[in-house]
Amino acid sequence: MSNISSVDRSVITANVSSTISSGTSVVTDIAKTIAAVSDANQRRKFSQNLDLLNSDQQSALSKALLDANSETERMKILRDVLTDLQSKRIDLLVANVTEKEKKSRTNTYLAAGAFILVGIGLVALIVKRA
Repeated sequence: MSNISSVDRSVITANVSSTISSGTSVVTDIAKTIAAVSDANQRRKFSQNLDLLNSDQQSALSKALLDANSETERMKILRDVLTDLQSKRIDLLVANVTEKEKKSRTNTYLAAGAFILVGIGLVALIVKRA
């Protein structure tokens, strides 16, 4: 048996529905602005970057777009936010590649050091026996 009454369930269902619809309207508002972009290539890039935004970022972007006074201002906001997102993605990729190169370099140094130690050990062994 559940401790949630039918009234509580209807309130919970209404809250969930409201949250889902507000999330959908946020995406719809942003999608309408993106659809207004005349350049198909730029519109495609905006749509791809929109998928990378989390719900809080999408809400903030939607609010900024709704607060904008003109279509030009909306396009500037959209371009700035999505360009910033793309710049952050590039920075993360560069950091990731740099980290991989650093690990590779470290492994190379460790292998070279081990090779040198084995070589010194062999030379010492040969000199000691001779």
